[in-house]
Amino acid sequence: MCLRKVLGLRSEILISLSVLVVSGLLFAGLFLLKIAENELIEERIQTTLSSLQGMTALVRVDHGGLIFLQEIDWLFRQMNLAADAAVYTLVDAEVQRRAGQGPELADPADLRRTAFQGTSLVRVSRPAGWYGFFPGAAGGYFDVYQPLVFEGSIEGVLFGRFSLNGIAQRMVPAQTAIFVLIFGFGGVLIAFGTYVLGRSVVLPARRLMQATSRVAAGDLGVNVPVDGPREISELAASFNAMTRALQESRAQTQETIAGLHQANAELEKARRHLVRSEKMAAVGNLAAGIAHEIGNPLGAALGYLDLAQAGPRSPETEDLLARAGRELRRIDLLVRDLLDFASPRDAAPEVLEPVAVAREAAQLLEHQGIFQEVGLENVLPPRLPEVLATRHKLLQVLVNLLLNARDACIGNGGRVRLEGKVVGGEICLIVRDEGPGLPPGLEERIFDPFFTTKEPGKGRGLGLFFCHKVIEESGGRMEVSSRPGEGACFQVFLPVAGEDARHV
Repeated sequence: MCLRKVLGLRSEILISLSVLVVSGLLFAGLFLLKIAENELIEERIQTTLSSLQGMTALVRVDHGGLIFLQEIDWLFRQMNLAADAAVYTLVDAEVQRRAGQGPELADPADLRRTAFQGTSLVRVSRPAGWYGFFPGAAGGYFDVYQPLVFEGSIEGVLFGRFSLNGIAQRMVPAQTAIFVLIFGFGGVLIAFGTYVLGRSVVLPARRLMQATSRVAAGDLGVNVPVDGPREISELAASFNAMTRALQESRAQTQETIAGLHQANAELEKARRHLVRSEKMAAVGNLAAGIAHEIGNPLGAALGYLDLAQAGPRSPETEDLLARAGRELRRIDLLVRDLLDFASPRDAAPEVLEPVAVAREAAQLLEHQGIFQEVGLENVLPPRLPEVLATRHKLLQVLVNLLLNARDACIGNGGRVRLEGKVVGGEICLIVRDEGPGLPPGLEERIFDPFFTTKEPGKGRGLGLFFCHKVIEESGGRMEVSSRPGEGACFQVFLPVAGEDARHV
């Protein structure tokens, strides 16, 4: 990739073309040289065979046998055939060596086959490895097994190994000429290709590159000359068509953007109207929820007052009247909480003992007869570490959770269980019920405003939302876990405050 960035189009094309042409010419030259070399080797083999076959006609003896073989050996040396045959062996009809020069290299099997069949046998050996595929490679030779026949009878076999180095030396000048021709032709091709490519390809490509840079800078009115070879001219025409299409697209885009700005303005106006409508609906639901929350303490207060008015005042009556006063004060605090929700202000939390608040919430509902149909099992510990929270808000959270648990158990049987424990550096108040539980997937939505699982008219979906908000304002958190048919478990976590935090 780096080399392509350095080289230009002309250089890359020329280098690729030169490599291909030179490689093709070199392959063709070596192929032709190899054919010529094979022809020379075949000619050499035929000449050698003719000389060996002609020796038997020159022998002047009366009968065959050892004298005949000695005459063949003498003729072989006189005809200078031994000069090329560094190794040769002369055997009789029984394949017994009678004369020779150099080590014994003849294959006994080939000697016997030649003596038996009476036909010449030639084996050619090339240099080992890839080197042997190239013409002019030294080290090649061929073996000749020539039967010696006297008056129709095979008297012996002449084996000779003849070197091919002479032919390899004859190929060297041809190789030099081939290389000179290839590189000379390659140089002419490169020079001519440089001129043709520069005029037909490189110059039009540079014009296109410059025009592309102008288009990238925003000038869509640029055009390039439509000339040069067919592909280059078609490319230039396509470039000009592209710039015209871009100009038309830019105009359409500007019109579309203007339309989108207008549509966005209208959508923003509609969104503001929708937000106002949603706020009005939320205020209505919030008012209904507050009326629902106020109904419970107000009903309790009215009940206490009716009991107080039914008979003479006694210490118990005084207690009932005191409870009625507390419930009426809770009504006032709920109204204040509504105002705080609309316009948040800093609350006034206090250090309190959570078990006492939880017991108070349970006793309050029990005195009202809320748990007559559903049993309440209070298993709170004697004491838990103190927490920092707003007392009446924590009380309202627990009352809401207990009422929801009671509603879940009505008609389904089961009990409500109130627990408390310490988890890490937090206290945990737990409200369990044995109702039908929550449908799968609702745990994440249960604290959303206006979300309820109760029937229409029985809940507004604000109770758990306010509970979650109150606990978060106190630095805690609420969690819910449930399985269908196994009830629900709501856990209120609050951080330990004061001196108790050091001992947790």
